[in-house]
Amino acid sequence: MVSESQLVKRFAELSTSQQSVETLSLFLMHHRRQSQTIVHVWAKELVSAATDRKIGKIKFSFFYE
Repeated sequence: MVSESQLVKRFAELSTSQQSVETLSLFLMHHRRQSQTIVHVWAKELVSAATDRKIGKIKFSFFYE
């Protein structure tokens, strides 16, 4: 089972390199049964980054590339 703290750490470590995106993607696919938790944490981090006006620095690029 994946914890929220693990997800926050994984999202924070994400970079725009192909290897980083692939690693996170494989991790998320492996834990797909906890998709509700994954989406909840991702959305919370996205809103937090937007609220802090750091949206330009957000590292969730794999959703857009």
